[in-house]
Amino acid sequence: MIRLIYVSQQAKALSEIEISELLVKAREHNLSHQLTGLLISAGKHFL
Repeated sequence: MIRLIYVSQQAKALSEIEISELLVKAREHNLSHQLTGLLISAGKHFL
């Protein structure tokens, strides 16, 4: 098993709807690539 943790910063503030759309895309991508993950949003950062 490989673990990868990273932090990214939003280029612009995202609305709750935009974050929800990002989550849907991430879930689809992860499922098709047999990946698991967790998306944490805190202010302008993702972990």
